This record gives sequence, C-alpha cells and structure tokens, in this order.
Amino acid sequence: MQIFSEFRKIKKGFYVSLFLIAIVAIVFVIFWPGLEFILRTNIERLSFEKWGLSEKKDNNIVLPSKELKKTEEPQKNPLGKKVFAPILAFHHIATPPASVNNLDKNYFVDAAKLESIIQELESKSYQFVFVSQIVDYLERGLVPPQNIIALTFDDGDEDFYVNAWPILKRYNIKSSIYLMTGAHTAKYLSAEQILELDKSGLVEVGSHTVNHPFLTHIPKEVVIKQLKDSKDYLEKLLNKKVEIVCYPFGLTNKEIEAVAREVGYRAGLKYNYNFWQDPNNLMEMSRLGVMPNADIMKLLEKMRK
Repeated sequence: MQIFSEFRKIKKGFYVSLFLIAIVAIVFVIFWPGLEFILRTNIERLSFEKWGLSEKKDNNIVLPSKELKKTEEPQKNPLGKKVFAPILAFHHIATPPASVNNLDKNYFVDAAKLESIIQELESKSYQFVFVSQIVDYLERGLVPPQNIIALTFDDGDEDFYVNAWPILKRYNIKSSIYLMTGAHTAKYLSAEQILELDKSGLVEVGSHTVNHPFLTHIPKEVVIKQLKDSKDYLEKLLNKKVEIVCYPFGLTNKEIEAVAREVGYRAGLKYNYNFWQDPNNLMEMSRLGVMPNADIMKLLEKMRK
C-alpha cells in the first residue's frame, strides 16, 4: 500500500510539473514579441555604451578612407563587399513626457540635440542623402562616398513636423521618414502634412507598414497586407513609387523579406546597430538608433576604423 501511495504522489507531481510547463510555454508565446523587442532595445543601448563595435574582425568590407573630402567620386565594388554608409534612426523629436518609462525615454531626442548633431556633421563635411540614394550606389555596384549620411525618422509622429522639420528646412537637410498608414489621429502626420513634406524635395517618404505589427509573429497573409496596403496608400497619396520599407521594431526574416520584394520594395531597414551595408542584401540594411545622450561623431569615428 505504501508503494501505491508513493506512486500516486509521484504521478501527481508529474502532472503538476506538466501543468506548470504548459503555463510557462503559453506565457512565453504570448509575451515573446514584446520581450524580443525589449531585448533588442537593450542590445542597442549596450551598443552605444561600447560604441556599437564588435571585437570580431570582418574581412568582407571595403575600408573607408580616414579623411573625409567634400567631393569624392564613388569607387567600384566588384566583389560586393560591405561598405560604410551610415544611416541614423530617430523616433520622437521632443522632450519625453513625465509619464514615459525609462526604456521609452530612449526614443526621445529633443530638437536642440538634433540641431547639434546636424551642426557637428556639417562641420565635418558630411553630406545628407536619402536612403534611396545609398540604395542606388549599392545596386550599381559602387562604394558610396565616405562623407554621406542618411537621417531617418520612424512612425510619422507629428513632432517630426513640429520640431524636426523647421530645423531640417533651416539647414536644407535631406531626410527619410517612414510612416504607419493606419495612424490617422492628431498625434500623427496628416495627409496634407505628408504632401507638404514630399513636395519640399527634402523629405523622402517610405513605408512603416499599416499599424506597426510584429511582422515576425503574424501570418504570412497579414504580412502581405501590411506591406502592400501601406505601399499602395502612400503611392496613391504621393503619386510616385514608394520603394523602401522600414520594419517595425527592426524585426524581419527571410520570408518577410521575400514578401517585401514581391510587393515591390527595393530595400528594407532594420536595426543592426552599425553603419556597414551589405550590397548583397538590401532587404536588411543597417541602421543605428540615436538615443538622447549619443555622441554621434565618436560613433562614426569608431565605426569607420
């Protein structure tokens, strides 16, 4: 009898363990997209702390010249090696509200900081370009001039128009914005504002999907709709092709990239936390997110070596 009693205890413990494992698995599946995003965000923060560098040497790169020149002819890149073409990513250009948590504060860069970054870059002879111009170089098998840089702004928040746009106009700076086409509240850019920005010749408009989903965690048919519908909306509004997509949260995979190509995108942007671009994989172009205390000039100097 004692043996049977012990067996029942073991059996009960086994089922309790299975139940707990099932609960953990369910919680993991439900919350993994958010956890994945938080992990990526903290990797980005740590990248800044260590200048975004990896100790691993990459021989498949074209080393940039040490001195920047105001005019520099692009050289050919017949072997398709990675090239230095920095793309900076911004989100909010504003002071974070008091209610914002510490993690989300990393997505707020105030207007004065943006202006100081532009002034520093101009003082070092950097030339501001659209992301599509970098794509043009890479598609043609050329190494972009080492003094170019692209500024990108995600989501289409109205603070871009209110705080960033006056500065960009004042300095005659090109930038690229990536819009959620399903966002139509007062918090986001209106169709009229988007048209004004496009017609200025200083702003290139790209897609950031319809409503910013975790693309790696939704069915393929929904991915198709998110990428195609946003592209169609912007092309109809602007009466021009929209050929670059910015993946929400920087999340992508080979299947998503194949869909993006199928619906007509030339290139896709993610977060790789560096400034090196692979001409053989334009659907995974690297960007580095700008945080409030980032020293962009030091980052550029370190990453160019």
